[in-house]
Formats: sequence, C-alpha cells, structure tokens
Amino acid sequence: DATDGGGERTGEVVLLDVAKQPEGLCPIYGYLILEDATDGGGVRKIFTMMPLAKPILDVIEEQLQAADQAHASGGTASRDLGTLVKWMSQVATGLAFMHKRGVFWRDCKLDNIVLVNGDAKIIDISSGVCTVGYASHEQLMKLNLRVEALGDSQQVTDALEQVLSDEPEHQTWQTQDVFALSIVVIEFLTYGMFTYPYKKDAAPPSYAQLLLYELEVYNLLLQDLRGTFDVTSMMGRLDRKIDHWKGQIPAADIISPTEQEIRDLTLWPLAVSEFSRDRRLFDLWAALAFWDHVDNQFGFIGHWTEWLFDFTLHSHPNPDASPSPEAARPSE
Repeated sequence: DATDGGGERTGEVVLLDVAKQPEGLCPIYGYLILEDATDGGGVRKIFTMMPLAKPILDVIEEQLQAADQAHASGGTASRDLGTLVKWMSQVATGLAFMHKRGVFWRDCKLDNIVLVNGDAKIIDISSGVCTVGYASHEQLMKLNLRVEALGDSQQVTDALEQVLSDEPEHQTWQTQDVFALSIVVIEFLTYGMFTYPYKKDAAPPSYAQLLLYELEVYNLLLQDLRGTFDVTSMMGRLDRKIDHWKGQIPAADIISPTEQEIRDLTLWPLAVSEFSRDRRLFDLWAALAFWDHVDNQFGFIGHWTEWLFDFTLHSHPNPDASPSPEAARPSE
C-alpha cells in the first residue's frame, strides 16, 4: 500500500523483466499503480519506475567545459569518438527495434537520450511532437503544405497525423526518426550547437528554413571530406534537395551556413575534423542521413544495420573495417 497527504491510496506494483527489454530503450523496472480511495470515480494514476539516468546533454556540457579549459591553456581537448559511436549505435539499434514493431520515436533529439550504466538509452517515445529542426525533406514534401505553413509547428504536426491516418503504412514518422538521428550525431559533435542557427531576439526559423540550412551544412561537410571519403553520389542527392527548397524560400529568408556568424554560432565545421578522425562515425552518420535513398520500402535501415553495427560489441574495432556508405549501398 502507499499513502500521501492527499488522501488514502492503495498501491499495486507491477514488475517487468528487464532482461527481455530491447537494447537502446531505457529499461522500465515496473509500474506503480495508485487508486485514490477517496475519489468516487476510482481514478488511477500510473507511475513508471525507471533507473537513475544521466542526460547525454550533461556529457556534452562536460566536454564543452573541458574544451574551454584546454583552449584557455593553449591546448585542445580530444573526445573519445569510439564511445560516441557506441552510444549512437545503441540508440539506432533501439530505434530499429521500435520501427519493426510499428512504434515511432517522434521526438528524436539529444534531450531524449540518457545514459544508464554507461549505455545510451531512448526515452520519451511517441510523444507526438514534430520538433522543428529535425524534419526531413521526404517528410515535408509529402505534406503538401505551403512554405508559410511550415513555420507553424502545430500545422505540421496536424498534417503529419492526417497523413498517418490516411495511409497507415506511410513512412513519414520513420523517415523523421532516422533523419533526426543523423542530426543528433552532428549536434553531439558541435557541443549541441547546430540545429537552431538564430539569435535569441530573432524570430524562430521555419521547418523549411532549418531543413535547407541542414542540407547545405551536410553538403559543405561532404565537400570538405571529398579527399577522405567517396561522397560523389551523396552530394548529387543533396544538390537536388537543396535546389528544391531554394526555389521555395525567399532569398532573404535563407540561412547561409557559410556566414561567419553562423559558423561561430553553430560550430558545424567541428564535424569535419571529427568525421576525419573516425571512419566509423562518418559511416554511421551517412547511413542515417541517406538511408531513404537506399531502399525506402524496407523496415528502418535494412541491410546496413548488419555491417554498421557489427562493431558495437567491440571496444576498439578497426575504423577501416566497415565498408564505405557508397560501397555498401546497392545500385539504383
């Protein structure tokens, strides 16, 4: 039984088998079900029992402080990219498990990733929020909304819900989840300063403005990495998407990632050096960012799950062991 100051309550604990819960999702120990005996309607409240977790944003803050301290002393702080690869792989594995069962995250962002005993876990599943800055090209194209409407989060969310209602098998949310996870990788590399390139006193950008900004950053990343990886095919695909949105958005409203103020504000160039340091990290990001071009009919990310995540059980795999995104992608 359980009681509190609001009246007598009877409590029931339902325990779950944590061992059977999938990797990548924050485990649930059980549920505490409370019934208010003083309420004639017998209203129940259910509390989820979960482990003590550390927000991954706390890790980013710690890394940023270490970088600031190193810079102040004239040095640089090097991050453990192998751990980041492990964390993002764990999250992607959990996401694949969800998608195979028709469950969508729908709010994939750094805020909703936590660490439990050193492993990355997903929280806040199916929250119903379409977060500005994490919407994909494919997702927005299928909504048939005016560009002006893409600045209204509620209109976009309502349109997404309508698409799912009309076409239950539609991959709109699935596409958003995967594309959003590619942005999460970039956000981690930029100390959480990537998705929202605008000043606090300025009006927030629309979905279309942010998507164009993100696509242009992705293209700039690939241009800088041409001497390291074969990215020709990926750049061509990005060019087509960029051309589409440039034709939809007034030139004055376009956020240019090449402006020095934006580069300093979002720190996106950091991703170039980090991708160059660890091939696995680039492969993981590329597979997420371009998964819809592989085969958008299969569940989640299909064949590349096998070659991308086979190193997650190893602490220090050979960064060159996995094939390039171009080599692993079937011909079109």
